[in-house]
Amino acid sequence: MPTIRPYEGPPRIFAYKSTWLAVTAENNAEVAELLATRGLGAVEVSAPLRGWVFVVGGGLTRENSGKALFEEVKGLLESVSARFGSARYFTTHRGVNLNGWARADGGVLARFYWSCLETAEREFEWGDMAREEEPHLARDESGWRFVREDAVMDLADRWSISPTEFAEVDFAKLWEGGLVLDEVLPPPTPRPKKRAKPTTRSAKKRPSTKKRPTAKKRPPAKKRPSAKKRPKAKARPKAKKRGRAPRRR
Repeated sequence: MPTIRPYEGPPRIFAYKSTWLAVTAENNAEVAELLATRGLGAVEVSAPLRGWVFVVGGGLTRENSGKALFEEVKGLLESVSARFGSARYFTTHRGVNLNGWARADGGVLARFYWSCLETAEREFEWGDMAREEEPHLARDESGWRFVREDAVMDLADRWSISPTEFAEVDFAKLWEGGLVLDEVLPPPTPRPKKRAKPTTRSAKKRPSTKKRPTAKKRPPAKKRPSAKKRPKAKARPKAKKRGRAPRRR
């Protein structure tokens, strides 16, 4: 079960790229206590302003698309509206073309609409369309509805209070007495310990292999004596030139 504690920090600004509930209540502690029994994730519960309490955060739902989201929002709004009278659900994120809204009064869901272009189930709706929805849900020539985030703000203004109307002073009042529901995560399951492999008694330790002795270094080879140089041969005496014989007269 989530724990409830006072809100701390700067005022939480929400409108575009946000998900929130609007509940008709004068005591946000009672709203927080009821939501704590729903097993929600982490959310912030504002102080009441103009008869409405706002619950902000992605932890409002576990599911995020189509029929599964519808079933979860339906149970949440019917439970809250049965206790406090009226409950509204709004979500929008332009990054994935996500827009949705729902309303319940006296414990009965009257309308739910959701669309997202980035998912396989691109649109899901339940209940009769209200007149104020018609301008935002007109179909184009291809039969597709391209819903804009301004549609969410317009319906929030008509069905409760649009957060786009809040000034900085209003946001400060909302969170001056705000509360926080912290999600309590289950303790991690301990990992099973690895069993040690049974050792057989007959198994003997292998004898450690002895290191081979390092081979001795051979002594350096002795240098061979250099061969003696042979004595140079003596030069032969030059032969005497023979004189020419006298010519005979």
